[in-house]
This record gives sequence, C-alpha cells and structure tokens, in this order.
Amino acid sequence: MEMEKPLADVSYLPVQEDYEAFQAAKRRWRATPKEKLLTRAVGLVFFAVSAVFFLYSLAFAPGECAVWGLLMAAGAVIACYRDLLEPYVVRMQARAQFPAVQRQMVSQSVELYSRHMKIQTDRYQADLPYEMLYRAVETEKLYLLCLGNEEIRFIPKRVMTREQCERFTQVLKERIQERYQIL
Repeated sequence: MEMEKPLADVSYLPVQEDYEAFQAAKRRWRATPKEKLLTRAVGLVFFAVSAVFFLYSLAFAPGECAVWGLLMAAGAVIACYRDLLEPYVVRMQARAQFPAVQRQMVSQSVELYSRHMKIQTDRYQADLPYEMLYRAVETEKLYLLCLGNEEIRFIPKRVMTREQCERFTQVLKERIQERYQIL
C-alpha cells in the first residue's frame, strides 16, 4: 500500500508576529455579533445624547460645551472600539505578554493530508481527522484550528507556500464545510 503524500509538511517555532496575529484572530473569532452590535449601539446613543446637550449648551450654557464635546468624542470612540481600537489593544497586550509566553512555546511539526493532519511537539502528538475540528478559521496570516472551545492550535501561513495554503484551504472547505470561516 502506498503512503499518502502530505499536502504540506511544516515545522516552526511561533514568533512574536505569529502570537500577535493568533491573539487578534482568536478575539475576532470569539466576538459575537451581539457584542459588536451592543458596543456600537451604546456608543451611538452616548454620542447622540451628548450631541443634543452640546447643541443646547451652545445656546444656553457656553461653559459646558467642552464637556459635552468630550463626551461626544467618547461616544464615537465607544462606537468604533470593536473595529478600530480593539485589534490594536489586543496586539499590544500580546506584544507585552510574548516574552513570558515565549518560554512556554515549543516548536511544532505539522503534516497536512487530504483527510487528516498530524501534529507533533516534544510534549504532544496527534493524528486528527479534520472532522474532529470544532472550527477552522483562516486569516491573512494564519490558520486557527479549534479542537475545542479552549484548545486552539495555529499554523502561520509564513511557513507554507502559496500553493500549500490554497490546497489546505480547499481541504478545509470540503472537510469541515460550515465550520470553516474566513476572517
């Protein structure tokens, strides 16, 4: 019997850029649409109420304009937080955490096949069919492979060729279908 040739056979040690992209992608994936909508709604309401009082203070209490202007700006920041500020905040936190986390990271070898993948580190070894994945998320820089809600592996795209990425994406689309997502 002939052995199946892997679509990709990669080994890597996660670097700071990988860790930052992983944390940002994990946060974006876990943010529910309701959370995003609620944040925007609260910010817009805050902005609108502050704008009304700002306009009122222009006519009747000019000394309070600055306060209402600052509150309007705060409402705009809250409304835009999920889209503009949160990715930056998450990346800054990841950058600050990386020196401590780096000591715990180990190199990984991953062999990607058409029906399963093999993951190996010095502490872990698994041969997983893609159907066991809870979810797979693709970003510009990496693949998140969710084995459960709290166990998430990632493969940086920097360690794969463009063709390997395309083939792996196709396999994920075919094997896990609706559980595959592009962020």
